[in-house]
Amino acid sequence: MALIGKVVALTGTAYVIKDNGEKRELQLGDSVELGDTIQTMSGAQVELSMNDGREINIPANQLVALTEDLATIFAQDKLDGSVDLATIESVIKAIESGQDVNEVLEETAAGVAGGRTVYGFGFVNLLRINDVLNQFNFEYDYNYSSSLEDDPIRGRTQDELNRDLNNLDATTPSVSLPPIGISLAATSTLSEAGGDIIYSVALTRTSTSPMTVTLSNGLTVVIPPGQTTGSVPFTVAPDEDAYLDSTTVSATIASATGGGEPTVVSTTPAETVITDTMDTTTVSLTASPSVAEGGVIVYTASLNNAAQTPVTVTLATGETITIAAGASSGSINIPAPTDDVYLDASSVSKAIATATGGNFENLVADTTPATTAITDTLDVTVISITGNASVQENGTASYTVSLTNPTQTALTVNIVYGGTAINGDDYTGVATVTIPVGASSATFSLNMIDDVLAEGTETLTLGIGATICGNFENLVVSATNGSVTTNLINNDVATVSLTATSTITEAGGTIVYTATITQAPVSALTVTLDNGVTIVIPAGTTTGTGNYV
Repeated sequence: MALIGKVVALTGTAYVIKDNGEKRELQLGDSVELGDTIQTMSGAQVELSMNDGREINIPANQLVALTEDLATIFAQDKLDGSVDLATIESVIKAIESGQDVNEVLEETAAGVAGGRTVYGFGFVNLLRINDVLNQFNFEYDYNYSSSLEDDPIRGRTQDELNRDLNNLDATTPSVSLPPIGISLAATSTLSEAGGDIIYSVALTRTSTSPMTVTLSNGLTVVIPPGQTTGSVPFTVAPDEDAYLDSTTVSATIASATGGGEPTVVSTTPAETVITDTMDTTTVSLTASPSVAEGGVIVYTASLNNAAQTPVTVTLATGETITIAAGASSGSINIPAPTDDVYLDASSVSKAIATATGGNFENLVADTTPATTAITDTLDVTVISITGNASVQENGTASYTVSLTNPTQTALTVNIVYGGTAINGDDYTGVATVTIPVGASSATFSLNMIDDVLAEGTETLTLGIGATICGNFENLVVSATNGSVTTNLINNDVATVSLTATSTITEAGGTIVYTATITQAPVSALTVTLDNGVTIVIPAGTTTGTGNYV
């Protein structure tokens, strides 16, 4: 449309309504087009500067359509007003009698501004346009040259009046208004916690009678005359849950009645998004409280709300648990530490690293570890000892302590001794033997003591005493090889010789026998002769005697 003017002064609130029903607030400096409608609110006033240099003042509470007919009125080649002949006669009489011209003009043609522009009739200074149907009016005055004097109204001759009458355009200005546009808006968002959606109906201009607008949800909005908006609440009940399920509530204008004027109803729906409130769902992990080594640990991931889609729970050690859609838990079996012979009762812990899926508003993983105690099954490890069957008394005997399983820690074995051989006299014993970490045996030696005594064969027995560490669940001494016996062979010989009185007389007497040994015995040695005489060699000595009578 063609631009016909510009807003040069603005007080209060006014709107411009386009041909398509679009309504926006008028601003200082805005241009106006042919076909626009200007609406002024209470207390408002708009001054337009037209392209032809004239000014139009629109007071408060007016609705003015800038139509082709109205534009014609603004043209400068016509008189600034038109009145009928009866009115002109009244004006002439008023002038001749010295009356106020405005008092005899039609009430609806009386102006409210004080300026005056001369375009034909000297008494015409304002023009009011009145639309009975819509009950609005506006008034404007034209600019006049600064060289013109603002003189009081004076009388005119009949010839002058007749001439001016011939130049009058008797057309009456008309103002046409576009249909009232009706649109619907709503609260843009509302949480699933519930509340009110406010539906607002807006008119592009005021109506002359109440306008009733019915919405598709059954609600109605009544907009009184003189107003352009109305609203109604729609209560949405709380619908809290833990899932991502935001929805949209939509309403449209079903019908509009009343108003007294044509309407154009917008079909665009007013939509409100029902947003989620981010309720938290927690997934936690539990496990079998206790299992024997070599058993199976059951790990279970549990939700406090059932899943809408599958949930994948990943443990910190990499294993995954799947919770099916519609379920609130899922499990996996993981082997416990293997069965062994060692004291390794302990615990195994696992925790959740991440959890995804389920269509939850806010899925949070409880990272508290799930712990399982691992108990021992007390498997047996056997310890045994082996060694030389015999050894010379000046030799060395070798022995080995053996295990059926290697140690996890160093194992100390106490050696116990027995037999006829005496520790410290016949051999030098060891108190303990150590089997190192990771070994299953240890070897040690005993040195035999070489003495000068002819003692004969002695026995040396070694056995397994107390054990310390090794970390075995159940260490048992072998029933068959729990001890070993070694014969200690004596390599020393003592020689006993016999002497006697060399001569006696036939008269008789006593024969003295003397027994002599090459090594003094450690205890008394008794020597018996074949004639029945016994000789005792005391301990520590090498000779002894006996008498034969």
